[in-house]
Amino acid sequence: MDYSISIGIGTYLNLETTKYACEDAEEFHRIMQEVYDIKSRILLKNERATVAQMKDTIEKTVRNMSEGDRLFFYFAGHGISFYDEPRLSCYDSLKDISASFNTWYSLRDLLKEIERAKINALVFIDACESTISYKRGNTMFESEYMTVFSAANSNQEAMAEDEFGHGVWSHYLFSALKGTKEALEENILTCASLQDFLHEIVTEYYERKTGYCKQTPYLWGKMNGNIKIKSFKDYKHSSHIKISDVYFGIIDADNEYKKDKEAFINNYYDLNNAVKKIEEQANIQYILGKKGTGKTYIGRYLEAKNPKQIKYLSLNKFKYKSFATLAKDGKGYEPFTSIWQYVILSFFIEYIGNEEGNDFIKNYLKELFGFKVTLQQILDKRFKRGIKIENDRVKEYFTKDKENYEIESIVESFKYIIEEENIRPHQLIIDGLDEKMNEHPKYKEIINALIWSIQELNDYFFENEIQCKCILLLRRDVFDFVSGANMNKIVTGSSVTLNWVNESNEKDTYPLYDFINIRLQNSVGKNMTLKDILPESITTKGGEFYNSWSWLLNFTTYKPRDVVAFLDFCAVHCHKEEKVLTETILWNATKDYSEYFYKELQDELYGFFTDEQIFYLFDEVFPKMEMKWIDYQELMGYINRKGLFFDLEDDWILERLYAVGALGVRLDSGHEHWSYRSKVNLAEFYKTAKFKLHQGLWKKLSIW
Repeated sequence: MDYSISIGIGTYLNLETTKYACEDAEEFHRIMQEVYDIKSRILLKNERATVAQMKDTIEKTVRNMSEGDRLFFYFAGHGISFYDEPRLSCYDSLKDISASFNTWYSLRDLLKEIERAKINALVFIDACESTISYKRGNTMFESEYMTVFSAANSNQEAMAEDEFGHGVWSHYLFSALKGTKEALEENILTCASLQDFLHEIVTEYYERKTGYCKQTPYLWGKMNGNIKIKSFKDYKHSSHIKISDVYFGIIDADNEYKKDKEAFINNYYDLNNAVKKIEEQANIQYILGKKGTGKTYIGRYLEAKNPKQIKYLSLNKFKYKSFATLAKDGKGYEPFTSIWQYVILSFFIEYIGNEEGNDFIKNYLKELFGFKVTLQQILDKRFKRGIKIENDRVKEYFTKDKENYEIESIVESFKYIIEEENIRPHQLIIDGLDEKMNEHPKYKEIINALIWSIQELNDYFFENEIQCKCILLLRRDVFDFVSGANMNKIVTGSSVTLNWVNESNEKDTYPLYDFINIRLQNSVGKNMTLKDILPESITTKGGEFYNSWSWLLNFTTYKPRDVVAFLDFCAVHCHKEEKVLTETILWNATKDYSEYFYKELQDELYGFFTDEQIFYLFDEVFPKMEMKWIDYQELMGYINRKGLFFDLEDDWILERLYAVGALGVRLDSGHEHWSYRSKVNLAEFYKTAKFKLHQGLWKKLSIW
């Protein structure tokens, strides 16, 4: 039989407060009930955790246990090592421990009680200096039944962070106790797997945050083999789980990254092995996909996973006019290639200089851009008459003296620096350039130049055995829109195109299904799937029955962003601590979701059409389509009624609306095609085909 004691002391009579200690104890107490189903549980907080009450509670609990029973003991509060002996603070502990050590509870006393009763015990201590010092030998404990997990070494502090709302060690401990897959060995949580997980993730967290190991978790005591804590095989959700406990996500990857970086990393799903290919294949340099398919997530994930070697650069506020001013006269994309190499290499060497602590690089960049390298500083340089360089080492690189240096010379100097100074592998991931396609009349040429510049730079890095690579994240429709000749070679050999569906008719085999299941399982700590929270079927207003997952997907364009948005709206409509999503909740969510979907498709069309054209399509053309299939002539009659599209070909208009998913196409054969299910070139069939408006828009347009 299992027992648990949870103690958290945040406020004291005589000591300073301990941040989140009570919250930690409450969470442990909750996990003991909901995950471990422990009936005999005790929670002591603040004034209920005096030294006398702690001793009495521990002694009574242990006396009531039988040989072979198991005790889960958790403590969060102040700790101190007193003559190599860890002691735990109590509500009434005095500051001067040397004069009042009996007001601090000895961890040795706890272990003696456990040893005397011959019970199994798992002890978790989130306190400073909570590990036995081995200076006096490890002979004190001979029991085979007790294992102690300590948040810190005998001379370290145990830290708490606001981003978690818990102690750092406890935050990850709770995740492991709830069954996070990273802490399991073949779906089993063991003492060894738990300690390996805690040691790795806590030290890694502080190395990322501070650059050094600030807190080292320890495992000590006695173990008879690798003790199993809990099996998570075939583990389903309990009646205590609520939809409000489930974290489906945020539709914007940047905001999800900022909200909880650790959850962001844990929830990552490597679609089409994109990250693996970036890491292992030198030729992969473009990640393409529809808006909302997870390109930004990939960039943010790579940086979060390895911030010392990977830099994510968002250029969503890019100044196209300033950029174009730097270019020389010329046709096509070529005048912009050297400008892109200048921009990209500026960020590369700034990143390398900071990571390597290289004074030579920092001094050169300071001469060029001032105290801080920003995109604005980079684009504000004027090269018409060239610029002067005073850095002797850079000047020595050029074979002849120059008074002024043009942008091509600066690019050459950057390449020289990278060749000479780059030590570790470095990657620069560029994102955010596919949202403002109307920002500049030369947008197509500018982005086309970027695509080729990345190819040329990466070829240069590879040929010169420089451990650098630049990666571009771009919408596939924008890539197709801006690209010129020979782009098929790039798509075939150098890119990964994100695709969230497969060829199966079983939609629960789609990567999208696994993507949501990972979030479901990580957030509630159970081996759950969507089937556990969705109804078996949905009854349509026409009395037809649909598989609920398939029904939900019909409102989306089969992208994570759409699915997350729909499920988040479902959660908003849960008001009674619901444990599953009912048909009513799903139907109620369609109205809010349709508002989101309406704006999402408008955003995707921005740059291909003017604002006036987009508003006309959504407010006047689409409502006329209702919920039925209409033919080419009728649809184009609606579109061309006001003469807003006189400069665009009819088939091009339909191709754009089909490509973003606003319209589906049904051929004479009766086959329906939606671009997000399978991309088929249907332009030659448009005049004889029929068209239907996407179901996700029906509610917003009041046609359903």
